[in-house]
Amino acid sequence: MSSNRGAHEGGGVGSETHTTYGTNLISNRNGAEEENQVEEAELKYGASHVIHLFVPVSLCMALVVFTMNTVTFYSQNNGRHLLYTPFVKETDSIVEKGLMSLGNALIMLLVVVFMTVLLIVFYKYKFYRVIHGWLIVSSCLLLFLFTTIYVQEVMKSFDISPSAVLVLFGLANYGVVGMMCIHWKGPLLLQQFYLITMSALMALVFIKYLPEWTVWFVLFVISVWDLVAVLTPKGPLRYLVETAQERNEPIFPALIYSSGVIYPYVLVTAVENPGESREPREPREQPTDTEGKFQLAVPSTSTGFAPAPDTGAKRAKVKRVAQKVQIETQSTSQGEGSGGNHELIRRYCVANSAKPTKYFDLNDLIKTVNITYKTGKEMDQITTVESKYVDVNNVPDTKGTVVTLSGSPGTHNDFKYMKSLFEEKNIRMICTNYPGSEFVTGGFHNSYTNEDRNSYMKSLMETLHLQKVNRLIIMGHSRGGENALQLTSQLSDSSSWPLVGAVMINSPGFAPHKGISKRMGTINFIISLIKQHNNTINAILHPILHWFYNNVIGLRVSHGKVAAAAILPMQTFAFDQQKQSIDDLRQKPRIRVFYGYGSKDFLIDEHQSNEVAMYFAKDNHFVITDKTAAEKASQEVRKSFNAGRKFATANFTKEGHFLQKTYPQFIVEVVDSMFEADTSKK
Repeated sequence: MSSNRGAHEGGGVGSETHTTYGTNLISNRNGAEEENQVEEAELKYGASHVIHLFVPVSLCMALVVFTMNTVTFYSQNNGRHLLYTPFVKETDSIVEKGLMSLGNALIMLLVVVFMTVLLIVFYKYKFYRVIHGWLIVSSCLLLFLFTTIYVQEVMKSFDISPSAVLVLFGLANYGVVGMMCIHWKGPLLLQQFYLITMSALMALVFIKYLPEWTVWFVLFVISVWDLVAVLTPKGPLRYLVETAQERNEPIFPALIYSSGVIYPYVLVTAVENPGESREPREPREQPTDTEGKFQLAVPSTSTGFAPAPDTGAKRAKVKRVAQKVQIETQSTSQGEGSGGNHELIRRYCVANSAKPTKYFDLNDLIKTVNITYKTGKEMDQITTVESKYVDVNNVPDTKGTVVTLSGSPGTHNDFKYMKSLFEEKNIRMICTNYPGSEFVTGGFHNSYTNEDRNSYMKSLMETLHLQKVNRLIIMGHSRGGENALQLTSQLSDSSSWPLVGAVMINSPGFAPHKGISKRMGTINFIISLIKQHNNTINAILHPILHWFYNNVIGLRVSHGKVAAAAILPMQTFAFDQQKQSIDDLRQKPRIRVFYGYGSKDFLIDEHQSNEVAMYFAKDNHFVITDKTAAEKASQEVRKSFNAGRKFATANFTKEGHFLQKTYPQFIVEVVDSMFEADTSKK
């Protein structure tokens, strides 16, 4: 999580901290030792980067050579030529051929220079839409028109005659996926594949339509131009890079090839006032490959990106922090104002030496049980599933038991950060999974409405004999928060359930949130396809949904079937009906509820969460900005529950959709205070 830290975390007044992910960790060093290590990192990066570029260049050349040797279309000269190569006269004179080829090459160079300068002008004045449109049109021509011609000629050469429908379907999918990967989001390897094939297609077009000698002259003049454009102080491409650095913006992916070292952002540097940070999305259950990527700040003497000499005005420090580098600039001059220029520090970091995050989960604690419950519109159908769950601290004389309900998608591992904390508090935690998860076998097609989900969870808790525990709290995250509220309301009607409270984490509001409101039509269409239960449809739809969840939304799912199951409950939110459950709990003196949310939740609008919080308790609401504020708030929540208050809410202003990961200590303290309040009442 990237953030600007305050004084309590070492920032202090007059300092500014910038955080980047996936970089090598460089500790504070001084003098020659620091400079030597930076130079060593630069050399390692340079060598690694060159090796990374060998692969795509070799693949592009191999594809061109293979095509030239197998497809005669690109090796035949039919007398046509490009508009900007007018000198195509047939002659046996070497001098004349050379002069005509040089003339063609210079004309092409002028075209390239003009287009490059035009691009720089557009970028300088922030005509981003014009640039995007330009690149999109170019990509469309390559991915659809040129690819269609290429496929047609390849099939002719190999005497392949598939159906027209199959070819059109394949080309359409190829083009659409390519446009998504290049201009939107997609796996890095897939983006690399498209960029390589597009480069090969352009090379084949030049080979076919350029005179033979002109090709070599064009290679030479373009190579010289690249050196001038990149290395000279006023070179246009250098200017583009430096401008992107100054604005802290990514360079358009269609313009560059990402070798895996810097993706999707080509250049990231420490700049003043970086703006708001963005929350991490779903905590990944598998080690991510961020250790395989790092960000690079290109030195530039013309813009001050090179390290400044040690004048005593500022002292730059690089703090060692797990999985990230913090670059802090701190003013030590009394005469320098707060608005003075901050020193910009570059670090070339080698990703292979970065320490990986230690991954853990709760899968070693999994237990299995068969659950039979009622489903269907009339709740008259019987469904049996094999369900896996985790039972932590199942020992005698605990303070109470917490049952966790995950979101959609979600698993028992969403609450893994609370395990040791609940054990310290002597609280039992049971982490469940809903049908549709990879940890539940069966119930995929008929367990997605609130009635189905609540019936399943009630049967699971009955099977685990939770009616016999001393105290019980139901905790839900995201989609599961709504079910936690409803179950607490329903089960607390019976004295046989020892319910004392509910905890709702990042739960939805009273109206469709931004994660689904603008996509409801698409969601309904996808759900209609899922409900067809057609193997052919599933074979196409599941991989798309799997990719979309993992790479676009950022929520990890194990495979396409789980992704499809996660979409089904999106159609059955209670939304405004949650008010009925809240009003019902107001009448039950033993029940307490905590509702927590993050201002930077990428799925649920802050104003909608505020609305729910105010409906619960306007005068017992806490605004939490950091760990210190969280500690104070947890003490106040404990006091309020002990004083007889029923509801407490909290807004974590710098957090996103996973409070159980970023603030597990606070949530455990809230649960412990609910058990304490119930004990003192008795």
